[in-house]
Amino acid sequence: MDDQERDIIDNIGGLVSEERDLRNRSTEDMGLTEDEKSRLRTVEVRLEQCWDLLRRRRALSEFGEDPSAATVRPADQGRGLLGLNGRHQGDASTDAKAESPRRPSSVRSPE
Repeated sequence: MDDQERDIIDNIGGLVSEERDLRNRSTEDMGLTEDEKSRLRTVEVRLEQCWDLLRRRRALSEFGEDPSAATVRPADQGRGLLGLNGRHQGDASTDAKAESPRRPSSVRSPE
């Protein structure tokens, strides 16, 4: 692990800690202020960028290329795990709307 990778991991650790603090405060009675909500969205995007950078650096290194060639991608070019509303894709709250209703296997369709 080189110094740049160590810095990225340290940055991820700090962002995770900040995200945890903000999420804990969001569940308290008063919730988050608009500034704190904005900061939480920023932290989520920054985390996504850091993880993306770390994955790409490790992939370059694995295939004998220079990991320092990897750069931070703009937020809109990451892996796209954050949707437009700031929720992670795959959340039950967003997926439930997208799924079509399913008939239970015990119910037969009329013949």
